[in-house]
Amino acid sequence: MPEQTVPGPLGEADLRDEPRLRPRTRLREVPVLRLDPAQLPRIEEMTANATDRLAEAKDQAWLGEVAALEDSLKHLRQRRAEAEQQRTNRLTTQPPTGG
Repeated sequence: MPEQTVPGPLGEADLRDEPRLRPRTRLREVPVLRLDPAQLPRIEEMTANATDRLAEAKDQAWLGEVAALEDSLKHLRQRRAEAEQQRTNRLTTQPPTGG
């Protein structure tokens, strides 16, 4: 049987002795945070900043930075699309006001 120990800040821990260190066999569902559509201007600002930094990273041939910024931009664009979709859903599902 292979050794079931993991390195830790104070030495190695034996997984057989510590139930909380054992690998979990089932993932818990974690609620996804919903983005407030009011944050769209902030997302646009972050996207513009990351785009500028990406251009600089490409000019300087900072390959690791290029990859990280491209990934960040992908996620920012996804979040922007989610926020826009939520804004659209709110506009179409709100009851009419007036009287």
